[in-house]
Amino acid sequence: MNLKLARAPKTNTIHVTGMAPDQVTVISGRTDKVVAAIPFPLGAPRAIAVNPATDTIYAVSGINGTGIAAVISGQTNTVVVNIPVGAIPDAVAVNPNTNIIYVANQFVPTSPQWLGVSAQRADKQATGHHLGRRRPGRVAADPATNRAYVANAPTQGSPSSVSVLGPCRL
Repeated sequence: MNLKLARAPKTNTIHVTGMAPDQVTVISGRTDKVVAAIPFPLGAPRAIAVNPATDTIYAVSGINGTGIAAVISGQTNTVVVNIPVGAIPDAVAVNPNTNIIYVANQFVPTSPQWLGVSAQRADKQATGHHLGRRRPGRVAADPATNRAYVANAPTQGSPSSVSVLGPCRL
């Protein structure tokens, strides 16, 4: 299994994907024991991020061309809302200053390869950007500049690269 994890400092919990199918496992940082198993609404989550300012967790997944970012409350360990984010989301990052999440999608011609989404309003999205023939695999948000950085895997005839995007405005 492909484990991904993110730490929520306000609640001292670690949120883990891949420990069990179709769920996010929550581990107490104080006791090192599993304290919750959050059912995931759309298959196994592929990536996870935490906004430490709001104690909100974002996990992304996609099945059959439908992708979501599940917004999870760190206080209640429940999914609050699901935000559509493209066909095959593979990575997620959050800017704690703007509360904008950035999602990298695997290459699908009809889906933006990265997408900025307002975490406060599921109906408010930035215009996604196609990164050419690149294959985004990881994304990081820089709260100081409000930019996102996307690591692109090599493709036939193209080396690995990093795309610099932003600043994102919604």
